[in-house]
Amino acid sequence: MLVQLKKEEFDHYIDFAYQISLDLSKSCYPSYADGIKTKEDFVRIANESLYKRNYEIYLFYYENQLEGWINFYYLPEDKYLACETFSVVNHQEIALEEFMKYLKTKFTGYEFYFGCSTLNQEAMGYLTRNDFNKIEESQVCLFDFKEYSILEESPLIKRITKDTFDDFKVLHQPYDAEMYWDCEHILSDIDHWYIYVLYEDVLPVATIYFVKNEMLLEIFGIDFKENKLNLNAFEMLMIKALNEGKKLEAKYLYYFSEEDTTASLVKLGYRYFDTYVCYMKRIE
Repeated sequence: MLVQLKKEEFDHYIDFAYQISLDLSKSCYPSYADGIKTKEDFVRIANESLYKRNYEIYLFYYENQLEGWINFYYLPEDKYLACETFSVVNHQEIALEEFMKYLKTKFTGYEFYFGCSTLNQEAMGYLTRNDFNKIEESQVCLFDFKEYSILEESPLIKRITKDTFDDFKVLHQPYDAEMYWDCEHILSDIDHWYIYVLYEDVLPVATIYFVKNEMLLEIFGIDFKENKLNLNAFEMLMIKALNEGKKLEAKYLYYFSEEDTTASLVKLGYRYFDTYVCYMKRIE
């Protein structure tokens, strides 16, 4: 059974919610088991969700026993819906089934995205059996800037602005259908983004794009011309991102990597954290 959280109940249940979120096998992404995000972060984000438009928090009960905490948000203009937290002690499949039934009553036509660790076998099993599409599987790699010193970087890498956005667009547009942050959304919020392009003979051949939120730098992607991985270009762009992160006084960096680039990341000082999967289904 799903019961919407009342504001006056927040303090009573928040410790319970946080403790489950530390278990990768019982929770979704974003993860609080990474050693970066803190309990204070969790409490702050959850509390803000009580007062934000387009956010809802529910408690999940099974046979009158409190089992889970669900915090989700939706973007009506994009028909996009995802979870800030989906943490369930036991009976996760039942929680997902009840959650889907609720979404169908209110969010028909939305695309529901659910990301979790491959350790969360119960959620993955439910999503697979219920015709969700697995749209991503990545290695989650983390970087600590504490001991990092700025490295020499390529002069062929330039920052993208509105005036040069087409150089980024030619590399990123082929992926537009695969992710929320397509060219249109990035351009509409370009002042929030750090976008760099590597040029060869004045032509764009690869790009990296990331944001900084408080102490965390998050790389959303590295795209290549004709979708052909170039490890040399990958490492040059990654060094550029690390240098910028250090200048911006970021403490940590998050990157969802494909398996064939993980060795390059480890060489640069990243540590492997987890394997992430993301599923999507249109609510009908």
